[in-house]
Amino acid sequence: MHSPIHKSTVDLLLSAMFQGGVYGITSSFMYGKPGTPDSQRRLGMSIWYRYGELVRTALYVRQNGPSYMRHLAIDEIEGMLINFISENY
Repeated sequence: MHSPIHKSTVDLLLSAMFQGGVYGITSSFMYGKPGTPDSQRRLGMSIWYRYGELVRTALYVRQNGPSYMRHLAIDEIEGMLINFISENY
């Protein structure tokens, strides 16, 4: 079961994302069917993140997430969020 923090985090993260642009943070990755080994992922994707919105999401997670998150740097949490999208695309 998902808690309200999960839904809010995903909503904030999705609001930070956009496809195609000239500014923001870019994440490019290869993907395929779930469970496909990295060597067999044949499709590529680039997603851009609005920096301010990504920071807002990271701050939300830092404030409302597990207690250990309060001790992490914002850029570490941003990396975790971007990695979450890449791994679950």
